[in-house]
Amino acid sequence: MNLSISSSSSSVSTSSSANVGAQIQRLQQQIKDTQQKLKELATSDMDAESKQRMADLLQVQLQALQAQIEALQRQQAQQAQDAAARKQAAAQGADTATAQKPPSPGRVDVYV
Repeated sequence: MNLSISSSSSSVSTSSSANVGAQIQRLQQQIKDTQQKLKELATSDMDAESKQRMADLLQVQLQALQAQIEALQRQQAQQAQDAAARKQAAAQGADTATAQKPPSPGRVDVYV
């Protein structure tokens, strides 16, 4: 049986949330593929020591993929939080501009 282990790293500095979502989907597919390799390993004709080494490597790869997904999810949450803060700041800025508008010429405000 021929099993190969591949490693991939993904950049966590993307700006688009859709791009982050696509990266997460790719990583999830890699996790499924790696889990399948683990299942195939159980029925392979490799000696016990080789199987164990391969299983250990696959487990490390799974952990790395899961860590990448977690980092991307944190990034996605931060992007959503930043977007909400910008939207709120823009709304407050519009309210402030309206509230601080000087009176029209020829109009007098009288306070009693």
